[in-house]
Amino acid sequence: YGYSQHPPAQEPQALQSILQKAQTAGLRYISDSDARPTGGAHAYAHLWDNGADPTQELKRLLEVRAYALKNFGLDNLPPNRPVIELEAVLTPLYLMHRYQVEAVSKLVGGLYYNYAVKGSGPVQTEAVPARLQSKAVGALLSTLSPEVLMLPEDLLRTLLPPPPGHGRNREYLPTATAPAFDPVSAAEAAAMPALSLLLNPQRAARMIEQKARNGQHMGWGGLLNQLLRATVQARPQTGLAAEIQRRVALRTLETMFALAANRRAGPQVRAQLHQALAQTLRWLNKAQGSTPEWQAHYAYAARRIDQFMDDEDEFTPAPAPTVPPGSPIGQGMGSAANACGSTAHY
Repeated sequence: YGYSQHPPAQEPQALQSILQKAQTAGLRYISDSDARPTGGAHAYAHLWDNGADPTQELKRLLEVRAYALKNFGLDNLPPNRPVIELEAVLTPLYLMHRYQVEAVSKLVGGLYYNYAVKGSGPVQTEAVPARLQSKAVGALLSTLSPEVLMLPEDLLRTLLPPPPGHGRNREYLPTATAPAFDPVSAAEAAAMPALSLLLNPQRAARMIEQKARNGQHMGWGGLLNQLLRATVQARPQTGLAAEIQRRVALRTLETMFALAANRRAGPQVRAQLHQALAQTLRWLNKAQGSTPEWQAHYAYAARRIDQFMDDEDEFTPAPAPTVPPGSPIGQGMGSAANACGSTAHY
């Protein structure tokens, strides 16, 4: 399109033909300004994902990730290297699904659209079908489960505290149990991509609009109900799975608090959030913890909602965990890396 030569009289028709052939072949152009924001709307506009079907690819990638984590250990470390370096290698493996999570999130409250000029062809914005949005939400919620977030016990025994001169940096998963590795904080960090993408003000506003225009869509309230059932109201587990459940549930609430207090969020976004929190508070006050840990968790979660509702202007949500740098992941790249497509090193 940019370099072809055409007779001046034929150029408009020839260029339009090139665009039409690209459209027929399934090629789309969506700018970075539409693709990069976490609240982006276009169902196809995202970076670093794979697969023709984002939701199916996320499920496949989680299976690959589970297999890789099961077989991850000292054999992945070169001889005579400090064992602490396993954590640096673990980070991109543990978070390998984060980009596909972003791709799937674009289906939720998502749109199909193309840039156009008048006379260039059909001009239409279309919401992602309700069925595809429901599948996407189910796949995203699965990434918040202990089954996905737990690391194998054999691997946890291998992750040693760092020796002198080999401290952790921002490429490592966060820990609240220093100097030891912290599987619960790691799980909380891995849950953040899905939570921050689902609890996004622009996405929430689009879901409200889509529900108003087509009752088949789950809407913002429907998403909140599913999210709370998968986290705060999930069937209690035991052991390390329970600790991860409780941490993810609390992080879900804290992320909801931050959005509910966001003055830039639409009034209906905040209204339905407040309603969901009020319903959750009633549920927590009735919940019967089967162990002292679950009883303490339910009481604390209820207290946090109470504090928020008492004075949301003065309420401060708990700080979110620091998630290691994102795209592109690689040695020496970090936030200074550009978006031209660097090779990731594992």
